[in-house]
Amino acid sequence: MSDSRILELEYFLKQAKALAEVQFNRANEMKENFAAMEAGFDAELLELNEELAKTLKALDDVQLENIKLSSKLRAYERGV
Repeated sequence: MSDSRILELEYFLKQAKALAEVQFNRANEMKENFAAMEAGFDAELLELNEELAKTLKALDDVQLENIKLSSKLRAYERGV
């Protein structure tokens, strides 16, 4: 193999290594960004679950009050 061909192949090898390094760094950056997004989603999901729990508690309270008022209304209608 001629020296010029070896130099050409070495050049392409260096280019390929440089490109692989860029792609590897980009993949790591994307992985870190994804992890940050995932953590953000987890925090948001936790917040939404807490809000849902509060809403369901409030609904339970309203339903309990509705039952009490219905009972009082039936008693009133019966003349008790």
